[in-house]
Amino acid sequence: MLQPLELDLLVAIDRLTRDTYLPVEQDAVLDELQRMDSTPPHAMWLYYAAQQLRDDGYVDADFAGGMTIVNLKLTREGREAARAVVDPMEKVFAENRSKLGSEDFRAAFPNAYEPWADAAKLLYGNDAVAQLSTIGHKVREAAQAFATTAIETFSADEPPSDVKLVKKRLGAVIAQNRDALSGKKRKVLEDLGNLWESTVDLIERQEHSAQKEGKPVTFEDGRRVVSLTMYLMLEFATILDEREIPDNAAILEGG
Repeated sequence: MLQPLELDLLVAIDRLTRDTYLPVEQDAVLDELQRMDSTPPHAMWLYYAAQQLRDDGYVDADFAGGMTIVNLKLTREGREAARAVVDPMEKVFAENRSKLGSEDFRAAFPNAYEPWADAAKLLYGNDAVAQLSTIGHKVREAAQAFATTAIETFSADEPPSDVKLVKKRLGAVIAQNRDALSGKKRKVLEDLGNLWESTVDLIERQEHSAQKEGKPVTFEDGRRVVSLTMYLMLEFATILDEREIPDNAAILEGG
């Protein structure tokens, strides 16, 4: 049976490599364990845990002198074990992240996916705290690109041309399409618009490191803007795909 530290170690490696599937170094894993509030009492415990996991077939790893681990990589069994113990919110995030990275979404919103993926990679990278402003900038790029493609795909009546005006541009998309939805779905679309407005404010705060407030942004702030933007892009596009368009209406391909 896997011990708690061994499980934490598998989860930490999975979080660090969910995009790349590449090996990671010991220091990166120790940093991730600290973020998970599971720092081992001494690096030697990590060393022994990694050895056991290697012997049991959960990881591939190289060991150097001084109890140093290099090139930690999950095997298929290791990744399955890690994801079996991930908390429900992590599972929801991973599932939606997979949808956002799907061929269909990336084809429909190519310029939105790439900067968002960059932000997510920085968030779960080795130096997330130092990259919090950049994370905000990347998410802002994603939101702006999403609004541009939403206008092109779903149409809008005289939307602002300035890509920075994400709130107004998405508002124009909502105004153009709200009547093509049933009452309940229309309410969902409008509520998504309200959440977009609040999230855009959070993104701007993130990018500027909350300078106006005089209080630095945190890892949780970064996680929040990355997660909210992911959910909003998916749900906004999904609800608009459910519009009821008259047969004789001229619509753009992909709408």
